[in-house]
Amino acid sequence: MIDIETKKQLANAALKTFDLNNIENLDVNAAISTIEIELEKRLQLNDPQTLNRRHNFFKVPGSVSSDYEERLFNLSSGKSVLAGIRHVGGNIDKPFISLWSDHDFENLGDLKKMYITLKNEFKIFSPKHLSVWVNPNTRFGIDLGSTLTPSLRYVVGSVKKIKSSQIPVLREKVNLTSVEDNTYRGWYEDLYKDFHSKYSEMADWVPVNDKEDMEICLKDKLLFFIYIDNKKAGLIGGRRENLLGKAGVYFTEIVISSEFKGKGYAAAAQRAFIDSLPEGMDLVWGTIDSRNISSTKTALRVGREVVRSEFFVPV
Repeated sequence: MIDIETKKQLANAALKTFDLNNIENLDVNAAISTIEIELEKRLQLNDPQTLNRRHNFFKVPGSVSSDYEERLFNLSSGKSVLAGIRHVGGNIDKPFISLWSDHDFENLGDLKKMYITLKNEFKIFSPKHLSVWVNPNTRFGIDLGSTLTPSLRYVVGSVKKIKSSQIPVLREKVNLTSVEDNTYRGWYEDLYKDFHSKYSEMADWVPVNDKEDMEICLKDKLLFFIYIDNKKAGLIGGRRENLLGKAGVYFTEIVISSEFKGKGYAAAAQRAFIDSLPEGMDLVWGTIDSRNISSTKTALRVGREVVRSEFFVPV
């Protein structure tokens, strides 16, 4: 069990991993409350049934179900860190330790010292990395970024700012039409088949979205066909999901047919999507794999900014 005071410290520290300069009028208390909910979800991984399911799924030789627990470690510095084992993409050969600290890291030396405390607890898995989330614009974040490539990035934009910014040149060529039912699915999957046939190296980390995820977009009425010069050219979708207590839309999907790729239409389509959002939406956001350079460039071109980064630090 983790006491209330420690949970508050963990939540406050997690908030500092975001660059809040790019999130206007933030209600800190609401943000902390949102993070505390995420913390509780993480601690629910310690449910015995969940531990057993993970143990039976990975079947790591010599392991027992309790090895998968999220555990709080007290460091010699008097600080604490919540840590648990993960596997990239569910791959048993890619184990790493996911960290949630109650304090800011100052340098790589801090992480290496901490790993000395943790390594015996997770040695059965032979972890290859530590996963840590940081504010990319702090000194520590900048130092990490100079030596390592981030894994995931939170890329966030103000709906109000984007709507009032300069309209992309190609915006007038783009129109969106609401998707009304599931008949889009086959056409959508064909777009990905074509994409993966041309960029096979991206198949594992830019996959077609699960039907369940797209169902949420459809239910939230945030799934659209992209038309370019009146030709059906792609699909864009999001779901209503708040960020740090602010009303938001999480970008779930944007895919454009190869005929229109690399010409700036993705940014125009994303702007059209944002322009269509109803009043009351504060933020548009998403997590983007750093290997997905085109998606990152598109998001930044629209006016979103990187506010949080995950780094995999080798151990």
